[in-house]
Amino acid sequence: MRGCCLFGTPRFSPDALLPTDPPPWASAAGSPAFDRMSFPVPSGWEWVNDWAVDMRHDVDSDGWSYATAFKSREWTGDPTQSHYVRRRVWTRNRARRRLTASFSSASASAPSNTAAAPTEDTALVLILRLPTLVRGCTLDRQRLDAIAGTLDNLRLISSSSPAIALETIPVYTVEAVLDTMLYDKSRLNAVKMMLPFLDKDGLVAAVFKITHHCNRRELLNSLEPESFLCSYLRNVQNKS
Repeated sequence: MRGCCLFGTPRFSPDALLPTDPPPWASAAGSPAFDRMSFPVPSGWEWVNDWAVDMRHDVDSDGWSYATAFKSREWTGDPTQSHYVRRRVWTRNRARRRLTASFSSASASAPSNTAAAPTEDTALVLILRLPTLVRGCTLDRQRLDAIAGTLDNLRLISSSSPAIALETIPVYTVEAVLDTMLYDKSRLNAVKMMLPFLDKDGLVAAVFKITHHCNRRELLNSLEPESFLCSYLRNVQNKS
């Protein structure tokens, strides 16, 4: 907000903001937002509490801090006539969304048929939904979090039943996921996470999505020296 202090009373309003000022609502990174209630939780996460004013810093009784300009490094909770802008920080906690409720076994005190057991179809649905999940993210960091959450649930499904093998991510899913990444380093990190779920065809598809020589070299160094994956990547390196 922009304004001033009159006779010791802060008089500020978002309507007084200049065209060069930050928007009335913004993320910590400065990205515009309509308001805090419309701020989205990243894919693969869920809110665990409600929004609350951050009172941990130098703020007044309502959580406002004041400065001479928005770019100032000195903010205080004690406004004076030389302060023309103010801001307030809202925080909310989030946690990684997990599917443990659907995959957990029934407790000893409950009937054995009250809990839904995981199946291979459950794992397949998670894999098929992965491209849609990452497309809904705006940042590569959020996409990597969504991939990590899905892979964690796939491991949970496999470990919950010896009859269910670790599902392989098909080539078209690998390509669709990696195509959403903005940076080659993000594609490398995504491939590293998906390695246990890739077959030969999936690895070949993933390698060709990593364009930088140094990132391919880093992937090579992370593999077992005698594995097919390592041998294939060495051939790719020698040809490039």
